[in-house]
Amino acid sequence: MSFTVADPAKFRLSRSVLYAIGDQPQTIEAASSSSADVVLFELEDAVPVTAKAQARRNVTEALGDLDWGHKTITVRVNALDSPYTFRDVISLLEAPTADRIDLLFLPKVGVAADVYAFDVLVSQVERDVSRAEPVGFDAMIESTAGMANIKEIAAASPRLEALHLGTYDYAQSAHMGVETVGGSHSDYALAQPEIGAVVGDLWHHNVARLVMASRASGLRPIDGPWVHPEDYDADPEGLRVAALRGKVLGCNGKQAMTPGQASIINDVFSPTTVEIEAARRACAAAEAAQAQGQRMVVMSGHAVDRPTVTAAQQTVAAADSLGL
Repeated sequence: MSFTVADPAKFRLSRSVLYAIGDQPQTIEAASSSSADVVLFELEDAVPVTAKAQARRNVTEALGDLDWGHKTITVRVNALDSPYTFRDVISLLEAPTADRIDLLFLPKVGVAADVYAFDVLVSQVERDVSRAEPVGFDAMIESTAGMANIKEIAAASPRLEALHLGTYDYAQSAHMGVETVGGSHSDYALAQPEIGAVVGDLWHHNVARLVMASRASGLRPIDGPWVHPEDYDADPEGLRVAALRGKVLGCNGKQAMTPGQASIINDVFSPTTVEIEAARRACAAAEAAQAQGQRMVVMSGHAVDRPTVTAAQQTVAAADSLGL
């Protein structure tokens, strides 16, 4: 094993990450009563310029007025190329409800310096308000520049906890043809004469690259939204297939556009009984090895490496959080 191994970010149950639009109170109320693990308050693309200030107020007030239970709260601020970023950060972190914000969601991250710029600003505000617990960062990879620089971005700040794939903007940045954002395309196929053309997965490389960069830096990889062109809830089976793809490739969870999507995603990303039992055995073997002063963990006669133990610990933590 390499001498350099990244420690995993703080554990947070992140099966589903549900959008709540800052200037649409109905989506905020729906998010508070949803089954989503993470609520992503939106101040950026989905909020028109004329509603930016009101959206900020709506978010800070909702954090105090509504019951968010054990949900993780992340807020997507405006991008660095806008005139709204500094006001978003200051308003959120100076508000009376600032302590309820767990993470700031950084959009359109293209280079590691983007994360550094946010870190400088946030650090200054936190020192000014004497914030006790530093806020973490989510970063959205939604451009070809971001994907090209993803390894450097993943290691850009100790505040980073997760990388998210922004499927819609990435598709535009890469000039991809999309029918269903985050899903398959009828023209992307590999010809197999014996069974006919098989529709391929044009997102496989991007999701796998997101997982690789995230895991190498100890971050949570979160798959991007699956957006049906007619209606978010029009094709639940299509969403399930897309979510399964992300889980198999190693993602912790997936973004959701509606509470209905969040429920389906939760079901896909919840650990199975078989997965939980295997994880508990791996954790028990690791604890036994540690108690005996052994560096090597052995389970069923086979050596178990550190990444496997780390993954098992996270599975057990998720199962315990869900009462499974």
